[in-house]
Amino acid sequence: MFGRWRVAPLLVVLLLLAGCTIGRPGAADVRSGQQAAETGHSHPAGTGPHTHGEKAESGASSKAGPLLASSELLVGPNRFVFGLVSTATGAPISDVPEVDLQFFRLNADDTATKVGDAQPVYLGEGLPVGVYVTRATFDKAGRWGAIATIRPQGAAAYSVQMNFEVLADSPVPQVGEAAPPSRNLTSKDVKSLEEIDSGRPPNDMHDLTIEQAVRSGKPTLILFATPGYCETATCGPDLEVAKALQAKHGGDANFVHIETPTSPQAPQVQRPTVVEWGMRTEPWIFLVDAKGVVAERFEGGLTLAEVEPAFEKLLK
Repeated sequence: MFGRWRVAPLLVVLLLLAGCTIGRPGAADVRSGQQAAETGHSHPAGTGPHTHGEKAESGASSKAGPLLASSELLVGPNRFVFGLVSTATGAPISDVPEVDLQFFRLNADDTATKVGDAQPVYLGEGLPVGVYVTRATFDKAGRWGAIATIRPQGAAAYSVQMNFEVLADSPVPQVGEAAPPSRNLTSKDVKSLEEIDSGRPPNDMHDLTIEQAVRSGKPTLILFATPGYCETATCGPDLEVAKALQAKHGGDANFVHIETPTSPQAPQVQRPTVVEWGMRTEPWIFLVDAKGVVAERFEGGLTLAEVEPAFEKLLK
């Protein structure tokens, strides 16, 4: 089963977003005209389905296209993440334009109902390529779309689209669910930390099982990542975020690192825990409160600026 492991769908310099959404369907066109903005509905599509990163109109080949960087979006609150690449070359764009979003629910009759707006925040410190992050809530499973209005510096604004599927459920623990009490291997179970940690040197987040951590009465940060073999180059930045929080709050919280067996060379021994947590991409960080309930979950490359405020809420 691990031969089908997919790297986290994040924008990186040499690895673009391929297969970024679980079960991508064809989706109706979301038009970005004035009528959609004013009435909340679009006319039926006339040019067939569009998928992530496709041009919203001819002549947009030199512009930026959005690529979704979340492997799954669920009914309820979500961390909605995307990056911008050139629709001409596929490379990440060099500037950082302002971006606004409009979210639409795609209807069976090929119309689209507007349900909300968002202003994503650009985050890039420590990451190979920056991403845009916002929070979005979806009230039902099915086909959804977003229109991104991109405002480059010194150039006219333009709109492009991205369509995506919202799932009813996921094998990955969700916010509000109890953290699976996994009995992963720890430093006490191995002769060398290199058996369970591909980092060089290994970190010191291997003293507790997840079961011990989430039942300790303290908040817990759980990192799923393979820094020594991470294909997206985002496991390292996530590890640095976890280490920074551990250095600052190590006495008040638990920190657990689980290796994900993404390649034959990576440590394989934590497979049972990876399966129990439903991991199909990497990296992930889960924040678990003192009662053992998942309070936040973050997929992909992360910055301290995004994770630390959520983590500090657990300490109050």
